[in-house]
Amino acid sequence: MSEHKGEQEMYYPQEFKIGRKMVPIHTCYSATLPGMTKVISIAVLFCTIVLIYACHPIGDERGPAIFSCFVGIIGSFAILLCYTFLFQHKLPRLLYYTTESVFYGIMACLLFVSALLLIVFNARYWSHNNPDWAVMPALAAASLLVGAILYVFELYVLFSNYRKDSWEPEENFIITPKRSVLPN
Repeated sequence: MSEHKGEQEMYYPQEFKIGRKMVPIHTCYSATLPGMTKVISIAVLFCTIVLIYACHPIGDERGPAIFSCFVGIIGSFAILLCYTFLFQHKLPRLLYYTTESVFYGIMACLLFVSALLLIVFNARYWSHNNPDWAVMPALAAASLLVGAILYVFELYVLFSNYRKDSWEPEENFIITPKRSVLPN
């Protein structure tokens, strides 16, 4: 019986007192499959930025790749924080899942297009002119494709978890803000 209680404490959110508020925090979210894919995608996109900066530019083909990696890192980190601090429970479930799935779809498309731009304009140019310099754009493009595949996988995990997760927002604070009464 005590083993089962220990498992519940590990996977369920814990409450911590911050100031005068009790804040629920999902301390083990990054150990779950969706959490691990977010952490891995952040790491892959960071390594991709390093590889992109190591490429010798021809034109402005590195700009969209760096922009999409930056947006992916910021967005994935924001989603990771939302799940860790349970902010998704403050919004309607359909709205949150729709927003998250649109983000994953856009990121997969952005990373795929950025990889194609690096392959077509940078890696192909250097493979004809200086084959030694074609390695970094090819590695950066491969890393962008891995990032796109990770976002497609995150979309799959999100859709598979949609039926399992159920919550209703505790209060509708977006539409009707709370009224406060100031003391005299």
